[in-house]
Amino acid sequence: RKHLLAELARLEEQLRNAEAEAAKALELAEQLSPRLRRPNSVVPPLRGMKSPLPDDVLPARVAEPKLQASARRGGLLPALSANPTPRSPEAPPAAKVELDVTGSLSSIRERLMRLRVNFVGHNSVTVDENDVAQKALAQIQQILREHRGRLKLRLVGHCVLGEREGVDQARGAAVAEWLVQAAAEAGGRRSIGGMSISKGLFRVEGGGKSDLGRCVVPVPIRELVPLYGPISREVASFSAPVGIYFEAKDAELLKEGLAIVAEMAVWLKDEAGTCSIEGHTDRVEHQDVAMRRAHAVKTELVRLGVPARKLKLCPRDATCPLSQHSAPNRRVEIHLLS
Repeated sequence: RKHLLAELARLEEQLRNAEAEAAKALELAEQLSPRLRRPNSVVPPLRGMKSPLPDDVLPARVAEPKLQASARRGGLLPALSANPTPRSPEAPPAAKVELDVTGSLSSIRERLMRLRVNFVGHNSVTVDENDVAQKALAQIQQILREHRGRLKLRLVGHCVLGEREGVDQARGAAVAEWLVQAAAEAGGRRSIGGMSISKGLFRVEGGGKSDLGRCVVPVPIRELVPLYGPISREVASFSAPVGIYFEAKDAELLKEGLAIVAEMAVWLKDEAGTCSIEGHTDRVEHQDVAMRRAHAVKTELVRLGVPARKLKLCPRDATCPLSQHSAPNRRVEIHLLS
């Protein structure tokens, strides 16, 4: 709100200045050629006339250049350049980048970490159908809707002694699949801020054997994101949020991404912990493009003064799509680890 109010005040000041300049220009025009401002009704029809203007107006038109020259000599008008160059249109101002850290509110963390999605049976990846598990899933969905696609979750699976290796991570994946399918069935790929509840909102992890039992615990991801900033027309056409996006099969930072990374560098230089630079691809790109994109962002951050030891590369390939369209999936994300 503060940003919008400041922008509104700036635009109002520009409007007042423009109106003042327009008034000055109109006053000067009236001084230079008052007779040219006669009402149209006094000008006779042009058909059949020997000259395009009536006789009493022609002297004023002829005298106008002399009046302008006198005004320039007197300092009323700026002097003309000997070799005038055409004036190019001014470039639009660059979009301001404003950052935020999602998943950092303690209230959200506490709400999520109290939830448990329980599983039934030894080595099972079937969600328990009791009220506790179903209520937990419904609350996770509600929290995601409240954040309109800006909140991402780690789904940490747990197991007990004697269960097979990998069942903990498989349970996390089962919860992610349940959330995606439930949203699709409820609203035909229900939209959250222009993007569906997709696998891109989740990072599945195995928590190993623990006293929590057979369950999955959601943990919010602390992600450094731009709230405002430049975005390409192609990505914006799919209602994707502002972010670091790339051209197809390419790992070169675009001008929009460079502006966002520059602002992120300022923020990360003051961050005590480390961060994960996640590279993503669309479903048809080669998996090594994900690593190249993450590396390109790391290289730019290091060039701008962020210590390399604080930056960890994490290629995700096409495993975490945010959209059914390709452009919003060709991206890099910055996750804060500690």
